[in-house]
Amino acid sequence: SQPVTVRDAEFGAVQLRSFGMYSYRISDPAKFFKEVSGVATQYSGVDLENQLRNIAVTQLAAAFGSSGIPFLDMAANQV
Repeated sequence: SQPVTVRDAEFGAVQLRSFGMYSYRISDPAKFFKEVSGVATQYSGVDLENQLRNIAVTQLAAAFGSSGIPFLDMAANQV
């Protein structure tokens, strides 16, 4: 929901947003419960979606910030 700001040598500060779909599979429910849902007595798909989105935004910001890929070349490196 919030753009990620990255610095580009040519354009300066650039704000990026991402859109798309993702899926997930819980391979170890006990580990998931211990590490993700924590002490919550109920944990819904909406709760998980919000948490995954926050993790993805943080990881994308770190990846874009350290990639050194110019803004104009990012479209060619989406995967």
